[in-house]
Amino acid sequence: MGMVFTEILAKIDRAAVNGQKLHLDIEHVRALATSPVYASIAEMKAKEFADLWEKEPEQEATSPRASNSGSSGSNPAPSAESGSSPGTMLTLVHVAAERQASATAEKIARLSKHKRR
Repeated sequence: MGMVFTEILAKIDRAAVNGQKLHLDIEHVRALATSPVYASIAEMKAKEFADLWEKEPEQEATSPRASNSGSSGSNPAPSAESGSSPGTMLTLVHVAAERQASATAEKIARLSKHKRR
């Protein structure tokens, strides 16, 4: 595998200096995914979600839907979880799905560009 992390850092530095996207070869992606670095990035991603969820009730209070005080659906009992309502989870799932779709589209575009070479 050689000096994979040295190569990764060089690519990160180059992208940062030039203000460009970071492009990683599959060997670099695999090295990152199987290293402790990946766990750290996943932890940071979880923190981003937690921060997003923490801010969401503030946004929800000002939305037109927030004025609906009646219960809806077939289960009028309060949710077992405290915190955000079940509807807010759909928003978060949608955001996560959009990010995943965007990442997948970028990957497909890179692969098709790579095959054309």
